[in-house]
Amino acid sequence: MSVTKSTLSAIQQAGQAINEARQSLAEAAKDHAQQVMAAVASQPFSVENDKLFVRWKTIARLAQEVHSIEEQFKTIYQTASGLGGARMPVLTALPHHPSHTTASHQSTFVVDTLAAEDVHVKSSSTPKAPRRTKARKAKRTASPARSLSGNDTKVLNYLSATLNRKSWISVTQGSMADGAGIPRGSIGVALLRLIQAGQVIEGQKGKYKLA
Repeated sequence: MSVTKSTLSAIQQAGQAINEARQSLAEAAKDHAQQVMAAVASQPFSVENDKLFVRWKTIARLAQEVHSIEEQFKTIYQTASGLGGARMPVLTALPHHPSHTTASHQSTFVVDTLAAEDVHVKSSSTPKAPRRTKARKAKRTASPARSLSGNDTKVLNYLSATLNRKSWISVTQGSMADGAGIPRGSIGVALLRLIQAGQVIEGQKGKYKLA
């Protein structure tokens, strides 16, 4: 069926009925709130106060829900007004207040299909970066070659004579410092540079081997 003036009138009447219901509920919630405050003021520890408070919350929630429905009807009416003679699917609406219509005459409202939009799944248009190969990972994790300092060279000479490339050997930093003949406070930096340069490999619990 077309969206005719009678259809728009039916939507408008339904919206007006919902508005009246919303106003009545808002007044009821306001009156009940005053009752709750008066009851708490007169008998603050009465068990009946809890029941009054729950009832007031229920009425306030209904008023909010009806207000939400009223806003939806405004959108429906505005959409239907702009459709003119367009043919739209219809759904049976709630009957009007008994004072306006009889049970045998139900009004219809137009489904707001213009407001409905397709849901688009957001897909990534950017291609995924290719997985790094082991060689690229190793290249990234390995630090660039650095020139070794005098302390680094002394520690490397000591470790070259102490370690090998096959097995892990436990060596303390104190032993490294004594063997290389450098201060113990400098051994940590020198050892880190050798590891980053790929000369020495550090294992668990102070074990090392040559790279």
